[in-house]
Amino acid sequence: MKKYLYYSAFLIIMFISCNKNDSESDAELIHYSTDQISFNIPALHCDSCVKSATEALKKVEGVDEVKIDLTEKYAVIYSNGDISPDPDQISDVLEKIGLEAVFDNYDL
Repeated sequence: MKKYLYYSAFLIIMFISCNKNDSESDAELIHYSTDQISFNIPALHCDSCVKSATEALKKVEGVDEVKIDLTEKYAVIYSNGDISPDPDQISDVLEKIGLEAVFDNYDL
């Protein structure tokens, strides 16, 4: 019987702590909404290209995070701030390193 009480108390504590973390993370998601811009980079052909593109894109104003998929030749830029990255600036930065951004489904 004593083991059952300890086990029940443990489960209740775990349930309360799990719910507390969920509500905190929900608040963070609401507070830090993320905008994203996705595009293709057709000329990507190696990890060095990905590294160069990532470093260049991180310098664009408003860019917080960059994810590039070499296999798909596809990039996603995430922005959390008040400033959204400018697609023209993204294109310019990539052109300086010999790459091109192709915005297929992006309204400029």
